[in-house]
Amino acid sequence: MLHLPSLASTAIYASLLLAHPVLAPGGPATPGPTHSPGPRSQYIGGRSLALVDLEAIPSGWDLWWHFNRAPFVNLKALERTVGFDDGNFCSWYLPGYEEDQREVWIQPGTQQIGTEVIPALLAALQGDPRRGLQGNTLLALAKMSGSEKVSGSCEAAIREHLDSEYQRVSERATLALGILGGEPAANSLEAISAGTGPGKRLVGRAQVPMRTRLSATYGLGLIGAQTADNALRVRLVDHFVEVLRADVPVDEQLMTAAVIALGLTPIDSVGETRRSKRPSASIDAQVTFLLDLLGTPRKRGKSKWSHSKARLHVPGAIARLLSAHPEESDAIRSVAIGILTRGLHPRSHFDNGLKASCALALGQIVDCRGGTTIHKAANAALKAVSTKGDQQTSCFALMAMGQIAARRGPESSSNPIASRKLLMGHLRKQLANAQTQRSSWAALSLGITANTLSATGQETVDIHTLSALRTRAKDVRKPGAIGASLLALGLCKDLDIAGFILDRIRGSKLNRTKGQGLVALGLMDHQLSSDVLQSLMEQWPDQPDKLIPISEYMGMVGDWKVGQGLIHLMGVSSYSIAKYALAHAVGNIEDRNNIRSLISLFGDKGKAQSTRNSAVVALGIACDRTMVPWQQLLSTHINYHALDTFLWNTNQDPCYNTEPGLLNYP
Repeated sequence: MLHLPSLASTAIYASLLLAHPVLAPGGPATPGPTHSPGPRSQYIGGRSLALVDLEAIPSGWDLWWHFNRAPFVNLKALERTVGFDDGNFCSWYLPGYEEDQREVWIQPGTQQIGTEVIPALLAALQGDPRRGLQGNTLLALAKMSGSEKVSGSCEAAIREHLDSEYQRVSERATLALGILGGEPAANSLEAISAGTGPGKRLVGRAQVPMRTRLSATYGLGLIGAQTADNALRVRLVDHFVEVLRADVPVDEQLMTAAVIALGLTPIDSVGETRRSKRPSASIDAQVTFLLDLLGTPRKRGKSKWSHSKARLHVPGAIARLLSAHPEESDAIRSVAIGILTRGLHPRSHFDNGLKASCALALGQIVDCRGGTTIHKAANAALKAVSTKGDQQTSCFALMAMGQIAARRGPESSSNPIASRKLLMGHLRKQLANAQTQRSSWAALSLGITANTLSATGQETVDIHTLSALRTRAKDVRKPGAIGASLLALGLCKDLDIAGFILDRIRGSKLNRTKGQGLVALGLMDHQLSSDVLQSLMEQWPDQPDKLIPISEYMGMVGDWKVGQGLIHLMGVSSYSIAKYALAHAVGNIEDRNNIRSLISLFGDKGKAQSTRNSAVVALGIACDRTMVPWQQLLSTHINYHALDTFLWNTNQDPCYNTEPGLLNYP
């Protein structure tokens, strides 16, 4: 068993306090990567918070993994197999039992959230004016509002802060309404997004600030993604279309928000688009509207958005809508696939950024069915561009091929196995040069194929793929490329090579690779001994790019024993980045026995604001009642090169920046 509190005065505590003098409270978060001094590393928000060196990974397979890892790590689904303590389930557990008598840890239940956590957060909102604490508290309240009894008080508290004098608090209150969901929240957010009179009154300003309008638009997208009310989705789609069709010039970031939100809001009905010109009539009509915005790849300047960054998100929005109903809308699906496929052609007038978006989108809507010309043409185009296109489009195409290989298509489709073998064969060929960017993408893509096939009950990974990945993992020497092979083997659940991965973790000089190797062990459910895990944590005590993989590993294998030690370190550390990493570690573990300690830390007004902030972040993650973190809805399968600074601000410290990117929010 690990006993982290005893380490606070030794290596871990000393390293937390001394390793990064540039990380004093209020200072910039700019630690350089261990493998090369200089390039700036920054936060990516959400449950998978981590440091990523953007300059060192221009094609970013590991950046793709950070944005798309949640469905594979899937901590919520794993932890919910253990159960909740709502006063009935797991009633055998009593606080008087010794810790080592517990067989499993228990998630915070509705009763504990409603009687202990929410009252503490509401009380803090009334008595503490500090804007950072208020903003994080509002988001935490929205995440944990699961029943009508507690949702009412949470919504009232959130609404009270829409007109906060602090812009950051007002923005977070606006987003919190979207996370909370429901028609009343949608009514308010629609007015704020439009910037109309009712919206101005809600935020208490003569004009609704653009950042607040953006928060409201993304919040509406979150509601559209999660509501079961199709009539509400129709209304939301009408709103997004109105923003995109506005005659007066619209802020480009607002157009981007409307495109992404539209893609998150699929209409239930499908049908012939010629029956209605209203985009909210059906998914067919939604996709037709977006295809019109995209324009044609054959004629330069056809789209009025030819030079708009918002246009780069249109293929992704189309793919999300079609993915919502994979067995329907075959006609419009074929039209969309055809246009996106032609967009990859060397003579296409789509620029490289748009081609990369097309490749990503095809990976979500094409399958490996045989005998269908349109799907075969898409696969052929992706294969061609994966070797001859610009580097980013080539890498995205390799990832798309792996996703397609795992998607069988309709039961009536002919010979998907043959198409799958061709796709996977091409990916294996790209492993030959283990030092290239394409090789890393191919390795991770094969791992995702194998993982998805297994998860959907189709087949296990074939011996040729497993052998190729093992060989590549042993041959690769480039530090930034090793982690792709380790994660691929973890996704394949190749337990026979767990010892090799552990050796790679110990031998690597790159922190990111160490963390990726540990996540790989978690993916294959490999249980490290307490001594080994203790040793690793003593080596990597203070940095988020180490702590978060450790927390994800503990969440995947069910290691709840270290929560109190991590909370202790959160309270004594002087460095805000370390505190936020520890907060995500504790939150990911989701043990109800950590809740009271976090409430105590949060309520201690003698603690630094960053400490109290980190405690409320941990509470929000641990008590989140949704299976899918809200950041995942916005970031999965997105062209991260097209993100604007409102969505993802990589140039500021998320702890102290007054204008963080939305995906930097805790």
